[in-house]
Amino acid sequence: MGKKHKKHRKIVHACIFSMVFAVVLTIPAASRTNIASRCQIDSFCCAAGEGTCAAMLTDHDPGYETKWETGDGSIHPGEPHWAILDFGAELDFDRLRLIKASQGIGDFGRTEFNADGFAFSVSSDKENWTLLLDIAGDGENDIFEASFPPVAARYLKLTITHPEQESDETGAARLYDFKVFGYSEPPQATQTTEPEEIVEIEPDPVPLADFHPPDTSDSSLILLLLLSALIILRKFIIHH
Repeated sequence: MGKKHKKHRKIVHACIFSMVFAVVLTIPAASRTNIASRCQIDSFCCAAGEGTCAAMLTDHDPGYETKWETGDGSIHPGEPHWAILDFGAELDFDRLRLIKASQGIGDFGRTEFNADGFAFSVSSDKENWTLLLDIAGDGENDIFEASFPPVAARYLKLTITHPEQESDETGAARLYDFKVFGYSEPPQATQTTEPEEIVEIEPDPVPLADFHPPDTSDSSLILLLLLSALIILRKFIIHH
């Protein structure tokens, strides 16, 4: 009964270890920070209504129910639709995600309303801009996502160069969400230092006057006790 109990206990421990190991493997890594959710919309070209201003781009709406809708190009003829995000300070980021019309609740499946051409530019003073990405012919995709080498900027400008897939530049822009993922440097490898030189210290010699060889009678007694214990143990094993 004792052997069975020990065997069952080992099996239980093995199962627990396997489950814990599996759980550890399936725990996702910490998600990247969406710095756009904490930014301000510095300015934007226009909106179709009060509830569709550019602030809807970064309102952290997981259900994609709110959107920025610009209305058609007659509001500002000859100019593309645009919006500028202000992070409040110069931050590093290396990934963007844009949720288009066909992925949102109000326009779900309407790929003809998807932004087909757009560009992203960065600036630290809102005067000098550097083009980061220029995208064309992307209307069939519900979501646009791009990664790039880390950039540092305070302002990020989104320009809609072709607002709808099946119309020219005069169409209305409909965008449901805009995420900007912050970049953090990987941890630096710890710098290895050369080991300190080990100085061996020789022990002091034992004076001959203090050295006493072991008593042979004591050693014989210890050996006799060990032999007796082995004999008793052998008899116990044979009888059981």
